[in-house]
Amino acid sequence: MARPPTQATATYPLDTAYGQDFLTLKAKGPDALFDDAALCDLPQTAITTTTFWTDGETHFSGPSLYALLAAAGLADAITAVRLIALSDHMMVMNDAVIDPVAPIVANRMNGAPIAVRDQGPLWVICPFNRRSQCSAKSHFALTIRQLSRIEVS
Repeated sequence: MARPPTQATATYPLDTAYGQDFLTLKAKGPDALFDDAALCDLPQTAITTTTFWTDGETHFSGPSLYALLAAAGLADAITAVRLIALSDHMMVMNDAVIDPVAPIVANRMNGAPIAVRDQGPLWVICPFNRRSQCSAKSHFALTIRQLSRIEVS
C-alpha cells in the first residue's frame, strides 16, 4: 500500500541507490525527506516534450510539484517556492505557474531513473510543447535540473 506523506513533518528513508537524501522539503517545522519510493507513491504525471537540454522529444514522469506540496500539506498555503539544485543554483517559482498538472518533479526520463550526469536525479519541467503558458521563453527559465531542495516560507 502506498504510504502517502500527509504532513511536512513526514520523514522517509534515505535513497540508498543515490546514497543521500533524494529531496528535502523545508517549511516551518521539521524537514520532509522524500526518497524515490515516496515520490513514486504520489500521483504520477507524464510529459513528452522537447527541451534545450535533450535531443528530440523526451518523455518525463513524476509527481506534479503541486502534488508534492499537497502531500506535505502545503499546496494551498504558498505564494512561492524556492527550488535549489545540487550545485546550489536557485530559482523562485510563484504559485501562478504551479497547477495540479504542471510543472512536474520528474524522477524518470524515458522510463528510467535520471542519473546525476543526465541532469537528475530530479528535474522540474513543464510540458513546453503542449501548454501555451509553458511554451513562453520565460518558462524555460523556470526549469531546474538536479533538484535537491524545495524551500517554502
